Amino acid sequence: MTRISSILKNRSTRTCAIATAALSGLLTLTAAAPAAGSRDWHHDRDWDHGDHHDRDSRTDVRIDVNIGRPAPRYEDRTTRVWVEPVYRTCTDRVWVEPVTRDECERVWVPDRWERRDVVHGRGRDRWMSCENVLVERGHWVEQHRTVVVCEGHWETRDRQEMVAPGHWEYRTERVCVDDGYRSNNFFDVFARLAR
Repeated sequence: MTRISSILKNRSTRTCAIATAALSGLLTLTAAAPAAGSRDWHHDRDWDHGDHHDRDSRTDVRIDVNIGRPAPRYEDRTTRVWVEPVYRTCTDRVWVEPVTRDECERVWVPDRWERRDVVHGRGRDRWMSCENVLVERGHWVEQHRTVVVCEGHWETRDRQEMVAPGHWEYRTERVCVDDGYRSNNFFDVFARLAR
């Protein structure tokens, strides 16, 4: 038995063995058909349940030999693919400082007078009077003041956070390499002869 299985491992040997077995079965049935065809159908009414039609003496033998097609052949192909980085959107609540502006104005400062006691004369002839005295002359001064343009407030801001960096990846996919169809010259000859 092991010898037969080792012989039948080859595909063409296996196909020829199946075809030979099918042809020998066909010849056996063809030889046995005339004996079955000589049966008297008129006297066997119990078997055909009262069917009174005459039957031909022809014998029809049909054998369906399905050797089959070999299964399609698939191959695993591995390709190197660049996978884009994956980001997610995160929302943060952020305090925004107030926006201010420094404004500068040029202002005139007038003379500054003060009321002071002034001593006049010398010695015994001296006397005091209260007079207005110029303490500081008039001049221009730059005055700075801070103006708030926008008040401080809380704000939500979106930012992109990387979940997975971009990387190379190997992907395997099954690809049909051979659909399994092969023409068989042995059966093509029989198909041509049958026509």
